Amino acid sequence: MTTTQCRTAACLLLVVAACGGSNTSVPETSSPTIADSTTSEVPSATGADAPSTTEQSPATSSATTTSTILLAATLDDGRPATFMAVTDDYEAVEVDTATGDIVHRFGQRADAASLASGDEIAPNVVDGIWRSASGDVVLISECCEPAAGRITFLSGGGTLDTDYGESAWNGWWVVPSANSDDVIITGYYTQVIDATEGPGGAGAVTILENDGSGVGAIGWSPDGSSIYWYDESAAELVTWVDSDAGFMVTSRVPIDWVGPDQHLSGLDARAGGNVVSFLTRSAADGGPLETNGVVYSPVTGELLAEFPVPAGSSFGGYDPSARFVIYTTLAGAVTYQGLGKTGVLGEGYLFASW
Repeated sequence: MTTTQCRTAACLLLVVAACGGSNTSVPETSSPTIADSTTSEVPSATGADAPSTTEQSPATSSATTTSTILLAATLDDGRPATFMAVTDDYEAVEVDTATGDIVHRFGQRADAASLASGDEIAPNVVDGIWRSASGDVVLISECCEPAAGRITFLSGGGTLDTDYGESAWNGWWVVPSANSDDVIITGYYTQVIDATEGPGGAGAVTILENDGSGVGAIGWSPDGSSIYWYDESAAELVTWVDSDAGFMVTSRVPIDWVGPDQHLSGLDARAGGNVVSFLTRSAADGGPLETNGVVYSPVTGELLAEFPVPAGSSFGGYDPSARFVIYTTLAGAVTYQGLGKTGVLGEGYLFASW
């Protein structure tokens, strides 16, 4: 599973892991964190990094409590006290960052067993989960059949049910702002909507019409005043600024360092203002993917730094402080990185976000 989502049942079958959503944590390891750069030089991973530390993650359990922490607290190092995740059997959950315990279960549509049953049309399954900046609203994405995509809005302590009513919005993927309850929803249209108003709100603003392939690299500036989007067809980074007249395009800068065999997925701005994405290279001979994290300027578009990421990892974005990035590896390990540290928060997941 990647940040640019496949929208077919066949794609989902390819990402089915061992059923059950194990939440067992593993020890942290040292890994570089790339400092923001203000030059066009691309430093090596080692030379540009702050020193890393190694920590032992607490053991995790399969807690099934129905309480929810949401954004009520942060850990001593500033990470959110919980993260949001999709287990490998397609259940949307909230997980304690420090212990790996599941503290809230939002629900599940279909599981890996039903997908593997050979049905001609696979049921919709949960494939993404996010929360608004206040934590008041949780947004859950489903794909792929029979509906092309659906975002369900839930209250922070809510759960999925079979009555969609006014709680559902057509779309495939969500990118929350870090400092307001506005979210970007991508589907056949890319729209900005106040999550607290829900799908029935009148304030949704369409900023882009898509061709049906989705928008995999779009995100917010740290202050929430701008939206950055990588226009793959033009190889440009587009900036929208929120104004009294709505979101207006203010710049387009070339991204000429993405090769023809490469794909830029996920996009978020870190605290220093530069943009971070994952760059995946597809092997021409059908070999394994190669993935790097990339840091680049939203002003000039130039590549500033690269850092190693496990191949095929799914970008989950930064926490509200814009200092800790979270991603999920193809092996199902939820990983965080920031302030010179990295660690695995749990295993057995398909996707995670803060």
